[in-house]
Amino acid sequence: MDKSIERIDQLVELWLDGSTTDAEEHELRSLVEACGEALPARLAWVATAFEGYGALAEERNPQPIKRPLRAQRQLIRPLQRVVQWGLAAAAVVAMAIAISIDREPYCYINGTAIHDAQLAMNETACFEHLAELDEAMSVLSMFENS
Repeated sequence: MDKSIERIDQLVELWLDGSTTDAEEHELRSLVEACGEALPARLAWVATAFEGYGALAEERNPQPIKRPLRAQRQLIRPLQRVVQWGLAAAAVVAMAIAISIDREPYCYINGTAIHDAQLAMNETACFEHLAELDEAMSVLSMFENS
């Protein structure tokens, strides 16, 4: 019995390092089962671990896995494509609407809204010279009155 406990100690060290072969693991399991009550308390956890692994191996899923029918899967793919194309079309329409919305004009010339910034600057550049024209007109009116 002492030799089997020594062998269990050796196999447990290998098992904890993760370097046992399948045959060594089966040997460890059979030695632990053979010792039964004679297994020392320090190795009782090994017996508990093997019992737990056995219980997990026997456990089954109580509910079968439900998979979609092939016809449903075939129907889903075209619907996904329709939804994707619909979203893309909606994005294009939204962009077109955003671009076509009238924005604030830069100025009004003769009652016409001017949306081009360069044209508005060119047309309003003459307003800078109105002050000079006003001075010239006041000088002319002084000469006429005198």
